[in-house]
Amino acid sequence: MKKLLPILLCATAFAAAPDTTPRQARAAFEQLLKDQCPQKHLELLAPADLLNTIEDYELTLNAEEMALVHKYQYRACHNVAAGATCDNTGFLQAAIKLNRLDHFTAKLCTQPILCTEQSKCSMP
Repeated sequence: MKKLLPILLCATAFAAAPDTTPRQARAAFEQLLKDQCPQKHLELLAPADLLNTIEDYELTLNAEEMALVHKYQYRACHNVAAGATCDNTGFLQAAIKLNRLDHFTAKLCTQPILCTEQSKCSMP
């Protein structure tokens, strides 16, 4: 048993990887946007517009994945009066946990949207 304990502890450490913080999740998302479609400046999307794309993407998730998204969104929005930003943050954290952030960002980059200023985006 003494020989198994270090192996079990090591395996547990990998299985229980720490969650990303809201700031880390947003930074990872913005970096992917810069890598995948920098000319569109989608980091400037209004929170409500980003939430619309998230809700469309959520339709592709299975029940187990959606349960995780809801868990993260609840945590992000707990004690928040209103706003789309907390839902967005929760989704980004869940997308990282599900290893789907890159896929979501790639889908977002295919949208015919171009932003010029914060919350000023259009379809060219």
